[in-house]
Amino acid sequence: PMHYFMSTSVACLPEGYQLDITESLYGHGNGPKCLSELSAALFPRTRCNVHPCVVNGVYQPSLNPRVFYAYSGFTYTTNFLNLTGHVRVAELQHAGIRYLKSPWHELKSRFPNVPEKYLCKYGF
Repeated sequence: PMHYFMSTSVACLPEGYQLDITESLYGHGNGPKCLSELSAALFPRTRCNVHPCVVNGVYQPSLNPRVFYAYSGFTYTTNFLNLTGHVRVAELQHAGIRYLKSPWHELKSRFPNVPEKYLCKYGF
């Protein structure tokens, strides 16, 4: 049987990072494009019956726009990016964009003790 091999460039991975699976994914470190792609994937434009809606037309009560409580992996990400205390969403976005611009070989050299499976994901 024939095997097809495809390559895809991914905005949400650091520049030069390569993950080989059935399809090769190459990071090109484009933070603004990453944010756009994640927003489109997480918040598709679907019908919203009761406003405000967040994901897939599901109602979400309004949140205080000045306060964002992070959970799950955000703590690891903010610590890794040296963001401490009360971190604004814009600060997290800017830090992620700066991180994604870093060439993969530099990231691996600067953080040799961080497993690649985590190192490649701190930009988003």
